[in-house]
Amino acid sequence: VAQDLSSLAWAVATARQRDSVALNLLSQVSIESLKTLHSFIPQDLAMCAWAFAKVAARDHPLLRGIADEALEKFSELNGQNLSNIVWSLATIREHHDPLMNAVSRTRADTIQGLAAQEFSNIA
Repeated sequence: VAQDLSSLAWAVATARQRDSVALNLLSQVSIESLKTLHSFIPQDLAMCAWAFAKVAARDHPLLRGIADEALEKFSELNGQNLSNIVWSLATIREHHDPLMNAVSRTRADTIQGLAAQEFSNIA
């Protein structure tokens, strides 16, 4: 279910549709995702956050929930997951101090797969 929800959000964002049907679909994704965020793997969290930011859907409860869950699973996040989540929060101006504090305390060379692009996204 988590992968389905994040994939659906990603598909809407990449289709670049911002009509009422697309926004309605994202609203339903948000409602269902909030019920199951604990089951999202890091990639699902990152994809979902990216999708909502990409279409500028400021769904504060969902993005705060994603940030909370990312903090819980911080040691499981790879460079791309972390970069996408942090970029998404910054893009829609969702502040999550606990996650940002965790990022700032982490040495870049300890994050698996943190390439130059991902590093620049979180710097």
